[in-house]
Amino acid sequence: MTMDVRPERNAARPAQAGGRRRNMIMVLIGLGAVVRLLRSHRFHISAVTLAIGAAAIGHIAKENNARSMERLVAWAKKQDARLEHKAKHLEGQVKSALPG
Repeated sequence: MTMDVRPERNAARPAQAGGRRRNMIMVLIGLGAVVRLLRSHRFHISAVTLAIGAAAIGHIAKENNARSMERLVAWAKKQDARLEHKAKHLEGQVKSALPG
């Protein structure tokens, strides 16, 4: 005599139906919260302030990047001039050291 211990297939369906209902309720609550938030005057003020602040920070970062690039180019030009001067100096030393 053996005993069948497999769960019935129909037993899982009521749990799924309850989960679907709970998920639908959560979606409706979330949608209600979003609608209420979008109608809020305080939210509009915060969103506009945030957008203005983000634009200002982006502009400042862009200007700062331009200044940094100018400083880098100036530094590179100084290094090029220094190395050219050093190369000419070494060239003069090599020519004077050669016989002839």
